[in-house]
Amino acid sequence: MTRISRAGRHPVVVCALVLLAVVLNGCARAPQPGHIADLAAVPQNPVRYADRTTWEGPPGLDRSGAKLAGAYTAKHYLPWTTQGALHSRDELYWGVEEFAGRTLFAAQGLPYPEGWFTSLAANADKEGFPSLDRSGITVNITDVRVLPTREPVFTDPDQAGQGYPFDMMQNSVLWTGTPVHVVHRSVDRAWLLVETSWVSGWVRAQDVAWVGPKQEERMTSAPLVAVTAERVPLTGPEGTFCSTACIGSLLPIQAKTEDGWQVMIPARGANGRLDIQSGMVPAQDARRFPVQLSAHNVARVAEEMIGQLYGWGGLHARRDCSASIRDLFVPFGLWMPRNSSRQAQAGQKIDLSGLGPRAKEERIMDLGVPFATLLWKPGHIMLYIGEHRGRPVIWHTMWGVATRSWWSGEGRHVVGRTVITSLRPGKELGSLDRPGGLLINGIERMILLPPAGQCK
Repeated sequence: MTRISRAGRHPVVVCALVLLAVVLNGCARAPQPGHIADLAAVPQNPVRYADRTTWEGPPGLDRSGAKLAGAYTAKHYLPWTTQGALHSRDELYWGVEEFAGRTLFAAQGLPYPEGWFTSLAANADKEGFPSLDRSGITVNITDVRVLPTREPVFTDPDQAGQGYPFDMMQNSVLWTGTPVHVVHRSVDRAWLLVETSWVSGWVRAQDVAWVGPKQEERMTSAPLVAVTAERVPLTGPEGTFCSTACIGSLLPIQAKTEDGWQVMIPARGANGRLDIQSGMVPAQDARRFPVQLSAHNVARVAEEMIGQLYGWGGLHARRDCSASIRDLFVPFGLWMPRNSSRQAQAGQKIDLSGLGPRAKEERIMDLGVPFATLLWKPGHIMLYIGEHRGRPVIWHTMWGVATRSWWSGEGRHVVGRTVITSLRPGKELGSLDRPGGLLINGIERMILLPPAGQCK
């Protein structure tokens, strides 16, 4: 009689063990969060790509960039030159309607208690709007919130893209020295509803100083310095720390010295009024505004931002994709909207939606101008910076790539940084959600900068 082995008696067990071994082996080789193959295969220095292009600014742009800078400065100081709110009450209070009656979750994944949102909406005092019409300026880096609370709000923490860090109350962040128009105050007086030329929302009252007419004139008549490095400490006359500046910050100049730039630093004085202090920005961390718009100059600023962690809506004073694009072009006087859908309208638009992946790449390389071309897919914006091994590469701040598996459903392989990649980041992942998770498949448009009419 033939002897049957133990394995032969249990073919299901054997198959299960083999499958488990394959899965475990695949998991062992999978990159850890924060890493994908492109980060090793694609050079991460933007200057390397700028060395391959001769682009020195768009046709018709004067070398000084005065036209761009003039338009940018007008928008920068718009909050001080307007009377009445720039937005309607419903536009400013959209969060009340959006989140009312929904189950909202705190950072711990627990639902907020009944009545929490009602109290929050009451403190925002929609019925009493507007109660103020004053000029202000931020004296610190400050979050712009949808409603007057520092507490995070999540709608469904178990769903991809809806838990941390996607705080639904986080709208944006304002750097130190941002002019604001204050239109309302919360009932508890701890929050101010402010408008800028590119974002509006609630900020902490302690982060804003009131600006008088003479101070407005003094600051608006001064030339500006553009910060071109990250987390630059602003120090006073005796070396004391005043605040922090980042790429995207503009500060009025008092004088140019051997050590750097003497600038006006806003501080909060008596009764919340602006106290203009003198401070220093090191020479290597800033340049006279506007910086000449060219591939090399954009690349040098982009290099400063490589590797920075992702920050949804400016959370933790970091950037998401559209904030990175906006701040990158501030030193050059190129004004950009805040969110990706608006940035997709900011220049000459070229439709890519009807093309296959390879045809899209060829169109981008044929018509795109490195460091002056945006690529857009719904929900994400990128900067085309050139080619690597015959394929286009992009500079962008990415959260991650979409994944899907039969055991865990939809997910994300998190990168969470500002990086340079191909248009197929994460293609090596076995868990990549295909075809939707492949970036090239979602790209619908390329946008040539600067916006029409701003350079001539």
